[in-house]
Amino acid sequence: MTNNRNDWNEQWKEQMIKCMQCREIPEDPGFAGYWNTSERANNYLKYSGFESGINGQINTIINQINLAKDYHVLEIGPGPGVFTIPIAKLVTSVTAVEPSSAMASVLQERSLSENIKNISVIQKRWEDTNIDELGQNYDLVFASFSLGMIDIKEAIIKMISVCKGKVIILHHVDGSPFDCLYKMVWPSLYNKEYIPGPKSDVLFNVCFRQVILAQ
Repeated sequence: MTNNRNDWNEQWKEQMIKCMQCREIPEDPGFAGYWNTSERANNYLKYSGFESGINGQINTIINQINLAKDYHVLEIGPGPGVFTIPIAKLVTSVTAVEPSSAMASVLQERSLSENIKNISVIQKRWEDTNIDELGQNYDLVFASFSLGMIDIKEAIIKMISVCKGKVIILHHVDGSPFDCLYKMVWPSLYNKEYIPGPKSDVLFNVCFRQVILAQ
C-alpha cells in the first residue's frame, strides 16, 4: 500500500487491483462479467432482500433521499433494479448505467412487468459512458454498492459533472455479506486468502480530500 497517507485514491486503486487479482478477473474491473448470466442476476435480486421481505429497508433509504416528482435521476450500477424500480415510481425519469447485459435484461423485464416506462438503460461501464450521451443535468446521481471502478476519484468527479443536485453513494463500511462468505470458503476452494475490495473509510477520504483541494 502507498506510503502517502493523503493519496487515498491510490490506496483505493491498490486494494481494488488486489481484489481483482484474487478473483483472477483483471480484465473485468467492475465484476460485470461475473453477473452476466440470467441465473446470477436473478439470484442477486433474490438475495438482496427485495424478494424476501426486507425491502422495507430500501423504502426507508429512498424516503430519506427526499425525491421530488420532477426529478431526473441517474443511477450507476443498478443491477436488477432493487432501488431503480421504486425510485422510478416517484420521479419523472431514471437513467440507469449498467455494464452487465444480464442485469440490464432483468431490470428491463421487471420494468415491463410493472408497466414502468420512465427507465432508460445504458449498457456500459460508468468509466466508458460518454457524458454527451447522458443528455441532461441530473437532480440526483445515485450509486448503491456498485463502485467497481479502479479510479474512484475520476468516477466521482464524473458523477458530479453531470449532476445539478446531489450525489448519493452507498458503500460498505465493513465486509459485505459476500465478503464474509468468501473469506470462509475461498481458502478451501482456491488455496489462497480472499482479498476484499476497498471500503467506505478509503472512499470517505477520497471525497474529503477533493473537498479540501477545491477550497
